[in-house]
Amino acid sequence: WLARAGVGRLLLVDRDIVELHNLHRQMLYDEEDARARRPKVLAAANRLRAVNSDVRVEPTVDFVTAENVVRFVRQADVVLDAADNAATRYLVNDACVREDKPWMYGSVMGTRGSAMPILPRQGPCLRCVYADPASVMSEPCATFGVLSTIVGWVAAMQVTPALRLLAGGMPALTRLHQLDIWSGQGSS
Repeated sequence: WLARAGVGRLLLVDRDIVELHNLHRQMLYDEEDARARRPKVLAAANRLRAVNSDVRVEPTVDFVTAENVVRFVRQADVVLDAADNAATRYLVNDACVREDKPWMYGSVMGTRGSAMPILPRQGPCLRCVYADPASVMSEPCATFGVLSTIVGWVAAMQVTPALRLLAGGMPALTRLHQLDIWSGQGSS
């Protein structure tokens, strides 16, 4: 959605490779990417360049670590979270707060999703809302699976305030949005 909106530069960082079990919920990849065991960021970069050749896509095949997270965060105007673990989310949270960078938190598990724009010094951060990293994601996705439609909802809840920020506006009030897409039960 960011590439389709014409965001000028996308920096992608991930160490994972595309696997068949990713395909139902990660729309940028296909079976050939899984068979070739392509790094996710390289497969995503190829697809995003095909979507919008005017967008500069910069893939980095690497883990986000305490040693490199600040370097990545400093390069961004806004950070979007697509991490699959709490440790990475808290590294990103702490770096964004320290560097005063807005970031869009998002998580999915089963049929449930959460999203929240985090604007340092203007509202709560992830650590403010969830002091204990285990409360953000206590079980790996492989244990519960992920329904693809909740991924789309969380992505929309992240991309929309990011686009608003990049266009010079401010997101609506910083608040945690949660939804169980299967039951339709949600809260803000």
